[in-house]
Amino acid sequence: MATPETGTDPHNPFAPPQAVVGDRLEGSALVLAGRGERFAAAFVDGMVVFGITLVTMALFGAMSHLTTPEPNVLDRYKWFAPAWALTAAIQAWCLYTSSQTVGKKLLKIRVVRQDGSHATFMRLFFGRGAFATVPGLVPVLGALFSFIDVVLIFRSSRQCLHDQVFDTLVVTAASSTHATLAAGRAGAPATA
Repeated sequence: MATPETGTDPHNPFAPPQAVVGDRLEGSALVLAGRGERFAAAFVDGMVVFGITLVTMALFGAMSHLTTPEPNVLDRYKWFAPAWALTAAIQAWCLYTSSQTVGKKLLKIRVVRQDGSHATFMRLFFGRGAFATVPGLVPVLGALFSFIDVVLIFRSSRQCLHDQVFDTLVVTAASSTHATLAAGRAGAPATA
């Protein structure tokens, strides 16, 4: 085990020095989440939606609606509404308690304000989340908007458009333990 002061292993003096590598923000202890971690978290969140949708549709006896054409496109959406509502409730609870979605919890990353403080539920769910999701529901233009939103993660700040608009960063959970609801209640300052 390497010592933090020297980076060397006290049990093996011939071992090469070890370094903890992470993209720390200048003047802060926050470590930005990697693009791969964010992608994996988004994938897990998508699988949560998919799984809940299948289970909900099976419970309502609506599986045949996935393969048969509907005379009205809106009829198809009524079968997805309960699944979306349940998914939104689960994700809302996770965001409220830990500033993480299910995927972010599994990947050990968290959404915080740019100053490292706790991001409120209103900012995360109704601001950042709605900004990233609702425009995507608009045919054609929504897909273009979603693409632009996501591709902006390749900037050095690693912020998608929804992060930049709502003053948030995605960082490792280990570097942001103070930015949770529990920490906020215990006396850490929370900002809107």
